[in-house]
Amino acid sequence: MKVFYRLKNYWIRVYSFYKTAVLKLMGATVGKNVKFYGRVIFKGKYENIFIGNNCTFNEGVYIAARAKIVIGNNVRISAFSKLITANLDLNSMTHKFDNIQIDDNCWIGTGSTILPGITLENNSVVAAGSVVTKNVLKNTIVAGVPAKIIERK
Repeated sequence: MKVFYRLKNYWIRVYSFYKTAVLKLMGATVGKNVKFYGRVIFKGKYENIFIGNNCTFNEGVYIAARAKIVIGNNVRISAFSKLITANLDLNSMTHKFDNIQIDDNCWIGTGSTILPGITLENNSVVAAGSVVTKNVLKNTIVAGVPAKIIERK
């Protein structure tokens, strides 16, 4: 069993190194010790992507960077979460783009969606399946559709 875990950890390091190198070649800024567990999809302009140190991206994360996405240090993005920077303006029927800012030590739960123009301040948590439509203050846990404050620390 130890051999299996060592082999698994080895492949995660190799894949993370490869994914980081490709992102950097395409123009993204990626910090140290960033890990990718499974397929992570990046769309849009790679030069709009800024990832800090010690971040983790799990299987099925989808990042649409048509505007700037800044991810701080020690951020965890769980499986099948989405960061979307584009939205449709129903009045003019044109696309609008807005930045996403995720500060240090944030955790985005499985299947959550972060919409354009959102800032997650330091130490905030987004519960699984939430849709974040408003900024999240530091040390806050949000949950639901749309996400509402559950707890402030």
